[in-house]
Amino acid sequence: PGSETFDKAARDDAERVASEGDVVSNPFRAFAGVRNDLLHAQYSSRSGTRSPETIRKELEAWLAAFEAQIDARTDSPSR
Repeated sequence: PGSETFDKAARDDAERVASEGDVVSNPFRAFAGVRNDLLHAQYSSRSGTRSPETIRKELEAWLAAFEAQIDARTDSPSR
């Protein structure tokens, strides 16, 4: 946000799209909580921040689900 080329409207649009739907239709939703803890946990004293062990388990589960979706595709995931 400190850059003069930062586009807040584009950032807001991207966040809105990433937050839509449920964890089945939008895998980002399943990862968002872990992502927030990875980025912000060191700044927060709020309760509910995941432990490193919990973050690791959630990342492993998310990665397994992501890999299963890739394996289930019939088209090339590199498109």
